[in-house]
Amino acid sequence: RGKYAALSHCWGSPGQQPFTTTADNLASRQSGIDFQHLPPTFRDAVIVASELGVQNLWIDSLCIIQDDADDWARESIRMAAVYGKAHVTIA
Repeated sequence: RGKYAALSHCWGSPGQQPFTTTADNLASRQSGIDFQHLPPTFRDAVIVASELGVQNLWIDSLCIIQDDADDWARESIRMAAVYGKAHVTIA
């Protein structure tokens, strides 16, 4: 809803899990994420979105609960629409 940016990013090599949301850390993620704890790519995306005047940023590894098969199935089919409706996609 509203104007948002989306980040398209490389997850890295298999076995190198990016900064993610899981069932175990969902409540913590929903309360907020310390900017300094974000990986550099995510920090850069936050800065770019802010400089563009966009307050919301969608990052798949954070916005989809990675170890919840139901959430992943529901949200992954919407990814094309998420990227397509973004004000801007940062890559």
